[in-house]
Amino acid sequence: MSLALIKFEIERFLADTEPAVLCITGAWGVGKTFAWNRYLQDAQTRQAIGLDHYAYVSLFGNNSLDEFKYAIFENTIATTGIGIEPSLETLHTNALAVTKRITKKSLGMVPTVAYR
Repeated sequence: MSLALIKFEIERFLADTEPAVLCITGAWGVGKTFAWNRYLQDAQTRQAIGLDHYAYVSLFGNNSLDEFKYAIFENTIATTGIGIEPSLETLHTNALAVTKRITKKSLGMVPTVAYR
């Protein structure tokens, strides 16, 4: 697979406004994470990211579906946080964002009750 095709697919994935999964495979040390981070930074600079949040997760070391789901949870960040080193402030911001998303989804599950 050519580098141009890999770049095209990552850019297409990042620009999409529908949540999806992109799997990048290759031998250890060939630059998968490096390429992802480079194209992610480029897309952020061009404001070409279609969603407000994303997660980058390596499958290495995840031995169960539960571990994988948790890795997605803990690696989900706002696109505004791309390139920012983790800190207590980013932890706080991410925790608030997760709480907001969970609350929003939970409220959607509560049946509407009408009173007379």
